[in-house]
Amino acid sequence: MEGVGAVGNGRLRRALVWSALTAALIAAIIASPHLLRLAAPDGTDWAKLSAISQTYTSVSVLLAAAALLGAVASLAYQARQTRIAHEESTRSHHRELLFRALDEPDLRVCWGPQPHAVTSQRWRQFTYCNLIVTHWHTECVLGRSTEETVRTLTKRFFEGEIGREYWSIWGTNWREATPPRLLGLRSQ
Repeated sequence: MEGVGAVGNGRLRRALVWSALTAALIAAIIASPHLLRLAAPDGTDWAKLSAISQTYTSVSVLLAAAALLGAVASLAYQARQTRIAHEESTRSHHRELLFRALDEPDLRVCWGPQPHAVTSQRWRQFTYCNLIVTHWHTECVLGRSTEETVRTLTKRFFEGEIGREYWSIWGTNWREATPPRLLGLRSQ
């Protein structure tokens, strides 16, 4: 039990130190006007010193406001970075699930029945098309790609038979689930 007593004594010692520091700070605050009066030369114009002090207070308020704005900007940036990390994590998990289904055909049925009967090869191609469209969508959501860029990419995508067939089956789901400003495919 000697260790328990030592821990208790350490806590008591810390509490006493903090209490003594707090008492010293309060005493210094209370004594500061008297100490300043003793340290100042006779005939000091306290009104002038007070006016100077008020000027520094105004500057201090401006600096504090600037610091507050910096903190707000930092928090906004952190929130955006958190949203980006969350979006990337979600997309990464989605890709992993699709790759598992591509590698292990028995897992494909876990995604539910296909709206149209498709061959295994076509299912793999549609899954790859889904990865492409999901990538474009993620780039738009994260602000790394413009709608104009996606329009250019989709134009080429829809020149191919598989891209058109994929979109004819799954495009409605994309249009219903994605806000138009992020879709980039709405005019196709």
